[in-house]
Amino acid sequence: MISKKEVLDLDDDAARVNLGGSWRMPTADDFQELLDNCTWNYNENGSYTVLGSNGNSILLPLTEFYYGEKPQLWAGYYRTSSLSDNQWKLSKYFVHWNPEYKLANSVVDGIERGHGMAVRPVCSPTKWYAVGVKPDLEGGNVSADLIKAKEGDLVTLTVTPAEGYELDRLVVKQGETEITVSDDNKFIMPAGDVIVNATFKPKTSTALDNAEAFEIYAENGRIVCDGDFRIYDLLGHDVTRINGSLCGVYIVKVGGVLAKVVCR
Repeated sequence: MISKKEVLDLDDDAARVNLGGSWRMPTADDFQELLDNCTWNYNENGSYTVLGSNGNSILLPLTEFYYGEKPQLWAGYYRTSSLSDNQWKLSKYFVHWNPEYKLANSVVDGIERGHGMAVRPVCSPTKWYAVGVKPDLEGGNVSADLIKAKEGDLVTLTVTPAEGYELDRLVVKQGETEITVSDDNKFIMPAGDVIVNATFKPKTSTALDNAEAFEIYAENGRIVCDGDFRIYDLLGHDVTRINGSLCGVYIVKVGGVLAKVVCR
């Protein structure tokens, strides 16, 4: 049965299984790119140094090719991860020839899987993406623990509101796609650059916050405050007149500010 796949799954890739990380078998297209775009220099030991336009090079020696139990040493055969849809040629390979057989005959072709060949693994470079934070935010600032990250990295954001402000909304976007940010201001890096933005709003003060400007406390059934105040029970009744024999929870009103006080 033919699966119609064009490339082996990584679970079936010999380089990935044995070396881990981002190592993999080259595809047929990878080898074709070497033929089409690189300079091939023959070495006296029968290998080739393949030089790319970026100045990097790889070495491709002659390798043993097994047909049954008999090795062939007159060329360099390398297995690829590409698959063929031909029922007899189930796997693609690359071969470079010893100059005795002419380099021009180097090809990417298909062959039965039972033939033994070497694997020249390649390592896909790690892609790093930028973590950008929008500058000059009004009402505070945001920083990230990473300025660059790879896909899957955990990025932690630190939010610092200016005095009198609090965070309104924290947004991370990759293009037009919004990335989920956790309650503790962390997100998983996607496969692309992101921009972090935040909005801040004036901090909403509570009655108790404002009441802290006054000294309010209770002792021996009496509420003491250094400002003019009224005392109310939880039903809203003014009980200021019985201050001194209070027991329970009361609301103290100082000007337009309310504070809750417990008397025992």
